[in-house]
Amino acid sequence: MGRSAVNPPQATPEALRPERDEAYSALEGGDALPVLSLVCFAVALSARPLTRLLPPELRPYPRGVLVPVLIALAASLVGTLIAGWSLRSPRRRGAARVALLLNGVVLALTALAILVMLWIFRR
Repeated sequence: MGRSAVNPPQATPEALRPERDEAYSALEGGDALPVLSLVCFAVALSARPLTRLLPPELRPYPRGVLVPVLIALAASLVGTLIAGWSLRSPRRRGAARVALLLNGVVLALTALAILVMLWIFRR
């Protein structure tokens, strides 16, 4: 006779689960830090349109020019700090490097804009 069909081979639980792509899985707490840093980058880039959403009383003319610069400076500084903190984990180091680069460029350009504005206002 042949083989008995009473005890067929059992599949392991890992084999029963369908393959899933990790690129589209939900973010866990630690993995969200580079994403949060990139959100700060987006806020820094959209500082001027965000300032237009404020009521005119909160952005008077002489000082209203500084509001978008200060928003961009604060957002890029926070984004740089978060990206620097994210570099500690090897799992999210690639995204943290990109976020650090982008926020660092915005931070440097915003600092340059502040220096130019101070030089212009002093005259």
